[in-house]
Amino acid sequence: MNPSSLPLTSCDVLVVGAGPAGSACAQWLARHGLKVQLVDQHDFPRDKVCGDGLIPDAHHALQRLGVHAEVMAVAQPVAHVGCIGPRGGRVDVPGQLAVLPRRQLDDILKRAAERAGAHFSAPWRFESPLLQGDGDAATVVGVRLKSAAHGECDVHAKWVVLATGAVPKALMAAGLSTRHTPSGVALRGYVHHPGLVGQVKALEVVWHRQLRKGYGWIFPCRDGVFNIGVGLAHSHGKQVAGRATMEDVNLRDMLAAFGRIHAPAGALLKDGQVVGDFKGAPLRCSLEGARFSRPGLLATAVARRRRSAR
Repeated sequence: MNPSSLPLTSCDVLVVGAGPAGSACAQWLARHGLKVQLVDQHDFPRDKVCGDGLIPDAHHALQRLGVHAEVMAVAQPVAHVGCIGPRGGRVDVPGQLAVLPRRQLDDILKRAAERAGAHFSAPWRFESPLLQGDGDAATVVGVRLKSAAHGECDVHAKWVVLATGAVPKALMAAGLSTRHTPSGVALRGYVHHPGLVGQVKALEVVWHRQLRKGYGWIFPCRDGVFNIGVGLAHSHGKQVAGRATMEDVNLRDMLAAFGRIHAPAGALLKDGQVVGDFKGAPLRCSLEGARFSRPGLLATAVARRRRSAR
């Protein structure tokens, strides 16, 4: 048994979720001498559905965390965001940009948190908060975690930070969220096509009426691989029996439409070699229907200023 797979039973701060927000939080607090336990429901490195674009504020954050050079050693530098409108007009916006799959980025950030002194354990899933007191005034004093290999484990902490992403289950179990539905949905895949290297050099984001009020993107990775996907904001605006449900949109149909209206997307989908599977994911872009704290607990996440470059 790997001792690091077991969480500490008590700590100053327990951070649930080892994505960029959780690992950054764990690293920063460990740097300042706090006893930090970081847990995630997956072993690392692990895949994460994302556009993989690193925009200027991400570069600034990575510099503050001391990992920018490590990230850029394996990332694909990019000079522009290419915004392409429904009639084909294009605006290139320059900036400090890059592309790095989240499997690599998140692992770099998690390892940096460990180097700072945080203790990492996985795979552990958040089950429920441990409470002291009754009702709304109850204080969170830890969490109950669950692992297929080790069963349940209670970890006591002075503070708990939830950094569990767009899926609302943990937020709802912690009493922070009443909104089940996401802000949007997206579908992403990786395609190998060396022939497009040098042709797609920007973070290309495309809007078109055939994309059903959504958008498509192509972001160049290293070694002739491209991150291609489609997304739909406000995907759950349809009301059925008083409940918000997803619009009648098929993301794979949107992806096929993207290939028809944007030549590089068509070339990738027709002639490229798909690496792995296309995967979908919910997007959560606002705090509507949620709060970010209660006594003893704080929720945090990566800021989503541009959905296309998330």
